[in-house]
Amino acid sequence: MPEATVLANDANDPDAADALAQQVAHLGTLDGLWLNAGYGAVAAVDDIDADFFNKVMHTNVRGPVLLLARLAQYLNDGAAVVLTSSTATYEGSPIASVYAATKAALIAIARNWAAALAPRRVRVNIIVPGAIGTDFTPL
Repeated sequence: MPEATVLANDANDPDAADALAQQVAHLGTLDGLWLNAGYGAVAAVDDIDADFFNKVMHTNVRGPVLLLARLAQYLNDGAAVVLTSSTATYEGSPIASVYAATKAALIAIARNWAAALAPRRVRVNIIVPGAIGTDFTPL
């Protein structure tokens, strides 16, 4: 029976990618990688400051980028990479500009990674879940 190993990681921590790569090195190689980092924060345009911007961008964009940069070497040929975006990218919410921008960035990044990893037959897909009732987005 196939086994899976789940490793927790804080995408906001710039050293997390190195730490995760060290754990993966001990396990071997990867058939799949789901980069599901998400820090869902919203703010009105005039309430955005550098700390807010950096926390959302670092978690949602820098984290996945650094993770794949460190883990790409462990992906088997024919592996799959999945990123999670959001419908916020398309909704035009007055308080979600930074969050939506991070999730739009992931869509662009996925396209480019797909081209970069295609010679190894590594598939890169992005999912954009539909409406899900949460504390962040009540239905």
